Amino acid sequence: INTSWSFVGSDRVFPAARGIAAWLPGDESVLIYDKYDIWKLDPSGKKSPCNLTNEYGLQHHIVFKLGLYYEDGILSKDDKLILSAFNVDTKDNGFFCVNINKSEDPHLLSMGAYVYHLDRNSISTFGAIPVKAKNAEMYIVQRMSATESPNYFSTRDFKTFNVLTDLHPEKAYSWYTSELHNWKSLDGRNLQGILYKPENFDATKQYPVIFYFYEKLSDGLNAFLEPAYSDGRIDIATYVSNGYLVLMPDIHYTPGDPMQGTYDAVISAANYVSKLPYVNSKKLGIQGHSFGGIQTNYLVANTSLFAAACTASGLSDMISAYGTVSNSGASLQGSFEGGGQYRMNGAPWDLTEAYVKNSPIFRANNITTPLLIMHNPKDGAVPFSQAIEFFTQLRRLGKKAWMLVYPNADHTVDGNQSKDFTIRMMQFFDFYLKDKPAPIWMLDGISASRRGIDTGLELDSTGRTPGPGLLTPEEKRKTDSLMTRPIRITLK
Repeated sequence: INTSWSFVGSDRVFPAARGIAAWLPGDESVLIYDKYDIWKLDPSGKKSPCNLTNEYGLQHHIVFKLGLYYEDGILSKDDKLILSAFNVDTKDNGFFCVNINKSEDPHLLSMGAYVYHLDRNSISTFGAIPVKAKNAEMYIVQRMSATESPNYFSTRDFKTFNVLTDLHPEKAYSWYTSELHNWKSLDGRNLQGILYKPENFDATKQYPVIFYFYEKLSDGLNAFLEPAYSDGRIDIATYVSNGYLVLMPDIHYTPGDPMQGTYDAVISAANYVSKLPYVNSKKLGIQGHSFGGIQTNYLVANTSLFAAACTASGLSDMISAYGTVSNSGASLQGSFEGGGQYRMNGAPWDLTEAYVKNSPIFRANNITTPLLIMHNPKDGAVPFSQAIEFFTQLRRLGKKAWMLVYPNADHTVDGNQSKDFTIRMMQFFDFYLKDKPAPIWMLDGISASRRGIDTGLELDSTGRTPGPGLLTPEEKRKTDSLMTRPIRITLK
């Protein structure tokens, strides 16, 4: 069979297959997913392969998946299969049906700007699998949209849906809208991203914009995002309801040079939105967590386009990270060499220049963007030492940087620590992107001995602003002098 078995948009070194959909009774046949469609194969090899969806998915950029749950992964002998369908171009979600014994175009039941059940990959997973009544052709489905919280409906045909629940807590708040935007990356590739706007959006105003990125997130265009304290990522509903626009650009990566794709995507996205009349092009910020953290670090080390940046739990030095272990004792080498997320496709001794190029720490001297770092000692995914390396270099260079550390937290924060981080990150962006007063912690810091006693969250009322960096010009001159002074050691 000449087809691709991986997920749409996958750019890993060793892309994962979508896998087996289900078996027919007695192992008569097995259904397998390719990139878009569903194949029916004979395990014995006696019958020719049959594309059940007749390449309709490939031709229309619709990803098909079994729409119902089958116990033990075994289908009944019914002729009709309900399929979940997702259009990767428009992000519409819905249902088709297909005859399990024929290769023909599937029949459209319903499609729209909703999420019923979206399970494209580990990042784009929303909604719920429809549930069938035991003794009737009746189904319960969950449906949501960006502006409608999840509710339940009953249906007999997946065309007409009857309301079972009608809960809309979002109506009590200033909510958001989502738009799908398309533009060209710096290398000419077609890119997509979600632009979130306030419900009371005013096109005559100019808004600050924060870019949040992590792999490819545009599939969630119609997902309902529940507000929550930040676990390391910005909370989109919170920021948009507080007067920000948020853009989430998809990023395409090249194995061996993954951060270049980040630069091409985010810079092109910034160039694109800066031309929109309702965007304040001087008030652009970026935020990333985990893999998005190293992307944020890379961007501030390679451009001065952004007015503020927040990085959380991210790498800064691929070479030192390659040779260390996480707090949980796991080696990171496979994440670099093999099919892991860092996509380096080789070891540092074979790809030294590439490792240096993709490590922000080697360009720390170029950073001019004010940077807020959050990283925790018990991080089991990204070594805490990565933040220490980066922050101490920024301090040595006298850059504008702050570091938040939650001693008992892991890769993310929760509870009161999450609340604290949410407030501080918002204060940081409010100062640089909305010209609000600076909080005391940004002006004076909080010593370790005063941890848990002083919060520094109160806003300054005297008009003070953060200094030029972690070192004054005079302190930096003294430090430079000390670092370059010859040292003579006499051995006896």
